[in-house]
Amino acid sequence: MNAPLFISKRILKINKNDYSGNIVKIAIGTIALGVIVMLFAVFIVTGFKNQIEKKVAGFVGHLRVSNFDYNESWESKPIEIDQEYIDNISNLKHIHSVNQYALKAGILKTREDIEGIVFKGIGEDFDFENFSGEILEGRIPKYSQERNNDSILISKNIADKLNLSIDEKIDAYFLYDQTPRVRRFIISGIYSSGFGDYDKTFIISDINIIRQLNNWTNEQCAGYEIYLNSISNIYSACDEILPFVPYNCQLQTVYDINPQVFDWLSLQDVNVAVLLSIMSIVCIVTMISVLIIIIIEKTSMIGILKSLGMNNSGIRKIFMVKAAYIIGIGVLLGNVIALILSYIQIKFSIIKLPQESYYVNTVPIEINFWQVISIDLGIFLICMLIVIIPTALIAKVNPVNAIRYE
Repeated sequence: MNAPLFISKRILKINKNDYSGNIVKIAIGTIALGVIVMLFAVFIVTGFKNQIEKKVAGFVGHLRVSNFDYNESWESKPIEIDQEYIDNISNLKHIHSVNQYALKAGILKTREDIEGIVFKGIGEDFDFENFSGEILEGRIPKYSQERNNDSILISKNIADKLNLSIDEKIDAYFLYDQTPRVRRFIISGIYSSGFGDYDKTFIISDINIIRQLNNWTNEQCAGYEIYLNSISNIYSACDEILPFVPYNCQLQTVYDINPQVFDWLSLQDVNVAVLLSIMSIVCIVTMISVLIIIIIEKTSMIGILKSLGMNNSGIRKIFMVKAAYIIGIGVLLGNVIALILSYIQIKFSIIKLPQESYYVNTVPIEINFWQVISIDLGIFLICMLIVIIPTALIAKVNPVNAIRYE
């Protein structure tokens, strides 16, 4: 039998009479806490990214093709609709759907208030599965090419500001060539996406209404919104779509359209990296400290083993197995607690957030088992490599003095 392994198994059991017993328990708890914090940090940031990417893409698409002269006033020259172009893009492997859109800035007016807004016109090709807004009241209007539909979707933010409700009529004012135009709409439904910048700005309407207001033909639109099967394929999809983009148009990703949002999300990666580094250092310091204490406590055992002829390498293996046991139990315990707490948050949304600041009303959790495995292996391997250092003390132990050590 392998002597170091046999002895290691004998000392793995925590003896309540040993001074190191409580220290080992604290070490296991510290590693477990470190793993919990690291997993939660990664789960939350991943959840934030995916939730916000989904919300933003629900309004602008993963990719957008538009005229080069698009500007922040929400007005642009139209592009001609090319059905062959749409069909070519739709048949690419990463594409989920392609829809036409149009934008028109305007003002909503009630008897008491006015509010500046942007009408986003969509047609019958729009897939509401991609829409990130949740319908709170009313219904989704049906738009078609044959006839215009005056039904609109407004956000809860706008409805509350103007004291509006479903099936209510409201007037909207627009400008075309410095000439004011008025149009009356019927509120079909009220939505909330939780993304404040869009909720306070956008109203969903029939694209044909926007065409009429801009004096466009039915063969013109502001551009195309392209939705992908997975946002992870966004740059591959760009490479596939670029050859089909007309010379007078530009192709933008959701990251190009909303750089400030995604810059903020990128900063969260830095925060996670700092947190992971800090918790790794805590685990490393804990393991070094506890192993030194165990070696000091087992000094007499080390002396006896040396006097029986066991070399330093064999004795070091004993304590390395002990360290692996402590780290393994801590990591396993941390995983179990983190996954249970994550499941509770996903299921019951216990921890709430101010939606106007974080774009979501609960802490988003997304469990990725590859991330779990990476963190577990990282902590285990780093700690095992570092604890080699304190086991070097074993070489300095004198067998004669160690046997008499108490």
